[in-house]
Amino acid sequence: VDKLVQAPDVQVLKLEANGMHVDLSINQMGGAATSSFLHDIDACIGQGHLFKSTLLLLKAWCSYEAHILGSDNGYLGTYALSVMLVAVFNGLPDQVIKKGVPCSRTAAEEAKKGAPEVAENTVPLTPLKVF
Repeated sequence: VDKLVQAPDVQVLKLEANGMHVDLSINQMGGAATSSFLHDIDACIGQGHLFKSTLLLLKAWCSYEAHILGSDNGYLGTYALSVMLVAVFNGLPDQVIKKGVPCSRTAAEEAKKGAPEVAENTVPLTPLKVF
């Protein structure tokens, strides 16, 4: 543990191992809710975790190429980036992403199915084709 940052409302453990930095929030239900929300969106979109793969690619580009990620420095926060990506996916045509279909699959149900599901009449995508 490098340090424990204590603000009035948020406690964060800042860790570094082998050059990788990790921040862990303590007693923050908002972070768990956000994680669940992004997981549900990824399950609805399907196509082999296209949303999560695209989000990771976008975060890496923003961090290492564009240097615009890091809300502590006045740049974009990861949540803002996630919301913008949700808006991009929401703007894709119905032939690309099946919208309006209820998504009630759980992670256990998805694991039982095995191969990633592609909805009927949709175009298979990769993270680079989203943009």
